[in-house]
Formats: sequence, C-alpha cells, structure tokens
Amino acid sequence: MEKLYSDSVNHRNNFDLVRFLLALSVIFTHGFVIYYGKIDQEPLWRFSHQQLGVGTMALNFFFVISGFLVTKSFLVSRGGFDFLIKRALRIYPGFAVVCIAGALLFGPLGTTTLSRFTPDFLTYWKDTNVRYLIYSIAKLYPPVLPDTFQTLPCPNDVNTSIWTIWYEFLCYLLVLAVGLLGLFRKRFVPLAIFAVVAGLNLWHFRAYEAYNQEGIVVWETSLLDYDWMERLLNLEHFLYFFTAGICFYYYRNYIPKSRALVILSAVVLVVTLRWLKGFELAQGIFGSYLLFSFIFSKRFRFHRFAKYGDFSYGIYLYGWPVQQLVMLYFGDRLSLAGTIIVSMLLVFPFAVLSWHLVEKQFLKLKRLNIGAFFGRYEGRIVPVFDESVRQDNNFYFLRCLMITAVIFTHSYVIYYISSENPDEMEPLTAFSLGQITVGSPALNFFFVISGLLITQSWFYSKTWMDFVVRRILRVFPAYVMVSLACVYVIGPLGLRAFPSFAEVQEFWSKADLLSVLSSAFTLAYPPVPETFTSLPASNIVNASLWSVLYEVYYYLVIIFLGVLGLLGNKRFVVCLFLAVYFVNFLHKDIFEAYNMGDNYDYAWIPYFPPAYFEDLLQFEHYFLYFVAGVFFYTFRNYIPKSRVLLAISVVVMLLSIRWFRVFELTQPVFGTYILLYVAFSRKIRLSGMARHGDFTYGMYLYSWPIQQLVLLYFGHVLTNLGTFFVSMALIVPAAALSWNLIEKPFMNFKHKPAAVRRAVVKA
Repeated sequence: MEKLYSDSVNHRNNFDLVRFLLALSVIFTHGFVIYYGKIDQEPLWRFSHQQLGVGTMALNFFFVISGFLVTKSFLVSRGGFDFLIKRALRIYPGFAVVCIAGALLFGPLGTTTLSRFTPDFLTYWKDTNVRYLIYSIAKLYPPVLPDTFQTLPCPNDVNTSIWTIWYEFLCYLLVLAVGLLGLFRKRFVPLAIFAVVAGLNLWHFRAYEAYNQEGIVVWETSLLDYDWMERLLNLEHFLYFFTAGICFYYYRNYIPKSRALVILSAVVLVVTLRWLKGFELAQGIFGSYLLFSFIFSKRFRFHRFAKYGDFSYGIYLYGWPVQQLVMLYFGDRLSLAGTIIVSMLLVFPFAVLSWHLVEKQFLKLKRLNIGAFFGRYEGRIVPVFDESVRQDNNFYFLRCLMITAVIFTHSYVIYYISSENPDEMEPLTAFSLGQITVGSPALNFFFVISGLLITQSWFYSKTWMDFVVRRILRVFPAYVMVSLACVYVIGPLGLRAFPSFAEVQEFWSKADLLSVLSSAFTLAYPPVPETFTSLPASNIVNASLWSVLYEVYYYLVIIFLGVLGLLGNKRFVVCLFLAVYFVNFLHKDIFEAYNMGDNYDYAWIPYFPPAYFEDLLQFEHYFLYFVAGVFFYTFRNYIPKSRVLLAISVVVMLLSIRWFRVFELTQPVFGTYILLYVAFSRKIRLSGMARHGDFTYGMYLYSWPIQQLVLLYFGHVLTNLGTFFVSMALIVPAAALSWNLIEKPFMNFKHKPAAVRRAVVKA
C-alpha cells in the first residue's frame, strides 16, 4: 500500500506553496468585506448558500496544516519546554511587531479624512494606551486602538485578521498537554480526541451556522457570558480542524494514497458545498485528505517555493491593515478586483520584511543553548554569590535589618494608621512621594532572600520529601504558637490596660480553640474576638501573618518545578523571570494605586472573582521578588562581583525612588545585586550574629502584637519613635523564646542529610 505521507520525503512537499495560497485566499475574502462592509457578494459565500467564504475555508485548512506540523514538532522536540519555546518564537515576535505597527503606523495613517489630508500621528500616539497594547500582545488579543479608518465600511478596525492567533496558540497548548500526559503513546487517543471534538461541532452545528451567518450566538448556558460562549464556539470549531491535522500526522502510516479516495473526497465536498449543509464538517476529513494529497503529490513538486523565506505568516498578519489603507487612499479610483490585486502586491514587501527582520531572527533562537552561552564565562569571573562561603555570609544580619525596617514602618502604621500630613508620614514615604515605605522594600528583600535560600535548600535536600519536612518544621510550629498567643494572651491584654481576670475569662469564652488551630494549620488569620478597640489599628492583633501564606505558596512552586526538573533549567528560569516581570510591569499602575489606598481597576483580569483580586495582585508582586532570588541563585556563577555594577545599581535605585517612580520594577534586579554584594562582602563579616540562634522569624511574627501592646499601655507617654525602640527591646526576647522553645526543638527533627545533592543546572 502506498502511503499518503512518507517520512522519507520529509522536506519535499508543497506546504510552503499551500500556506502562501491560503494566506492570499484570506486577503481575497477580506477584499469583499472591506469594499462592501459585508461578505454577501463573495463568490463562494453565494455559491455555498452562505456556508463559508474562500477565506474561511483557507483558515480551516491553516488549522489542519498547523495540527499536522505542530504534532510533528512536539514529537521531535527535546521536551515540553523546548516545544513551547519553539511555538512562542514562531507566534509572538511577528504578532507583537504587527500590533506595534498598527499603533505606530497603520492606525495613524488611517486618520486621513476628506477634511484632513495628512495623518495625525502625534494625536494618535498620545491616545494609544501603551499598557493595554502590551497586555493585548501578551494575551495574543487584537489590541484596542484609538478611532481610525472612520470613513470606511469597516471603521475603527486596524487588524481583524489576528483574532485567530489566540485560538492557534490554545491548540498548541492542547498538543503540549496531550504530549506531557503521555497520551501520544496511546494508539487511539488522538482519534478519540478528534471524535469528541467532531461530536461537539455536530451538536452545535445549528448554533455555529447562526453565528456564521448572523453574527450572533444562540447557544445559551448559565455558566458563561456571551463573549466566552462566542470564544468557546470558535475554539471548538478550530479544534475540529486542528485535531484532524493531528490525526493525519499520527496515523500517517495507515492512510493510503488513492485516486478513488481523492475523487470521493472531491465529490463529497462539492455536494455538501452546493446542495447539502455541513461543508465544514466534511472539510475536516475529506478536505484534509485532498489537501495532503496535493501537499505530498509526486506530480506537482514545489518544495523549493520558500527558498527565499516563508512569507505566509507575514501575509496573513499584514493583509487586513494594508487592505484598509488601499481602500482609504485608492478606493475611489479602484474597483473591487483592483483593491484586491493592489493589496496583494503591497502586502508582499511587508511579509518579506517581517520574515527577514523579525520571524527569521527569532527562529534562530531555537538553537540557542543558554547553558553553553553562559558557560563561556564560568570560572573567568569572581561571582557576587560565593557558594564556597555558604555559611560565612551576612544573610542573617540582612534579615535582622529587614525585620527592623518592617517594625519601623509598623510603628508609623500603628500610631497613625494613615495620614496625609507630612509630619506624620513615614520618612521614605514622603521622600518617594508615596511610592514606598521603609518596610515595603525590606519585605521585598525578604522574598528575594527566601528565593535564594529555598532554591539552594532544594538542591541540598536528599529528596523532595526531605525538603517538604524541612519547610513544614520551619514554618508551622512557630506560626501555630503565635496564633494561640494572639488569641489567649495578647488578645485579652489588648482589651484595656491591665484587664481584670473576669474580662480575660469572658474573652477566652468567646474564642474557639478548634477554629484557632484550624486557621493556624491553614496559615489563615486567627479568629480573635474584638480587642485593641481603643487604638488606631483596632481589632488587628497581628497584621504580620498575611505574608507567611504567600511564602508557603512559593515553596509549593519550588517543589512543583523541582519535581518536574525545571528548577535547574537555565532557559526555563530566564523565561519564568521575564514572564513574571512582564506581568508586574503590566499591573504596575494597579499595584501602585492599591498600595497607596486608592481605587484600582478591578477588571484587569476579565471574569476573575473580584474577591480574589487583592490576593492575586499581592501574590504576583511578591512572586517577582521570589523568582528574582531563584534567578540569581541559578546564575550565581555568571554574575560578576563588580564595584562598577554596584555603583550603577545604587544610582538606579536612588533615581527610581525619587524621580522615576519605578522602584518596584528596579529592585528585583538592581536591588538584589546590592543585597548579594553586601551578603557576601569580604570586608563586612557579620556571620557571627547568628551564633545564639536565628531570631528573625520570631521577630517578624511577634512584632505587630507587641507594638500594639506597647501603644496601648505606654502610648500616652511615648511618641511613635519611642514605641519603636521600646517595642524592639521587647520583641527580641520574645523572638529568643520562640527560637529556643519552639523553632529550634522542632528543627532538630529534620532528617540529617546523608549526602549533599549538588545543584545540577541543566543548560
């Protein structure tokens, strides 16, 4: 039996020609939409009784080809992450550039009208929301741009074509999920997936037909709103063709090459196109067979068609905006056919530039070995992170300093709660124009140090269970004890100065021990009855506990990445850090508004429950610093110890605090460098500070309640700085007791490491 596809003719095929023709087919159909404002006059639309146009059929075939080639890409990739990098490098660069070009070039050029013959670039650029533009690029959504092309049948539409890219990437994620689950090793799984998706399309056939012809979704469900129903309908439609491509590749050795099947497929397609409904359902099977019959034809060989480049993606991306410009500037002098032909000629240079300047250059990065790149510098520099002095460093001193900074800020918060009076504002808040406090960068640095040391702890742990036990014994005992202390000691003492025993008993009767223990073991805020009612921070027994939960969340991330073997992968760590940094960049204004107590945009993640906005916002913020610690540990041998870099980091930090208002974005990089420089300084050696124990965790846990008690009992005779110094004098003994009676005994239960498992950092 002659096969439809043979691996021996891997590169001798017509894929490049077919994709080129499909991209031009999309431009052909868009020409009717742009010229008339609707698709009614398109030939295939009329011939098929409003089933589909030439462009829709081409788009379906695009997904079939994508399913075929992307499945092959996954099966020949070195792993899931390697596959994902390849797909991202193929999709994102071209998409990002065409979106930016839409904002900088195509959009402004579309502002020309009969009364204004010159484009208004400056006004258009000023009205463009850069943050939402970047956010749209990250999500692979068509960006919302200022008004343009107002005089055309399709106004305010800079680029309609790119709406399908999001669905394309979701299909890539399907292949990734199926592959990581090992389902490609199961013979019938791809066919079962295709059958399920085909069944969904058959079930929603009428709904999609109404949507395709009238633009409305008649399929209703109480679980999703209209926008998501539309997306889900489109997704299952494109998945049908994508999974068809998967099956044609997966079962390539079982699909025969037959003229009879070609004739049968052609007859079925013509009949369903002209006389019967359901052409697109037939296209997924019979159309795909015809498509691959031509692609792997031995009679028609065009395998050298793309010897100068693969321009199909660029043609698809730039087709619509170029057609809009042709219609705007030459529409009154050209017929429909003229606009289509001129558009095809003008879009070609854009596609050539897109390939050679953007797509091709980023595709070269698929072969980049980050480990080998940085390996050239290993051993040639003095690293800022000196692992040879793992115990002889200043981390304990720095953590004590950070705790003191947090307590200092808390002294202002507890004393004043909030005030716009500069005399009552914390010094760094006033200096940074409300951007940060002394305690906020200190808390950020805590998460940086945690990311460094926890990553190191993972690699030095014997097993993942050994790591889990270490983290549990470090976090939970002291947390449970401080929760009990807040309810049964500090809470009663906060009723008033020197409460009576009867008042204490009444307070205890309101407390529920089971609820307290439950909240402690889930790292939730303890359920404390009303107390400290006479203070500015009333009914707040311990405001420091909230960050411990985020810390444990990040431990879980470390465990997850470590078990998957990604924690030592340099390429993955770089991508993770950049992704988290990018998300924080997008939400900078939102977090700043939240941090200053102003109203912030609750709709920054559509369809996300508003009750969790604050938690998610803080999670991603502190996760940036934790990942910065992971990043610096991973590349510890390649980051040089340099006074020049130290001076640059200090200058950048100072400028960002006062003038540029980007401190929270510079601290993860430049601030972390300063932190490591001090931590491993050979001139300043303060490692002996921890010889009596590690009191930092206890200081953090007991700082707020002790400060509340000091303010309650001595606030009438002390200033806010006075409460700070008195609180420090009481917090240190409490932390010493916590270390010696709780933390240290439980930490002695840790498993003794039999052999140190060195960090094997994969390239």
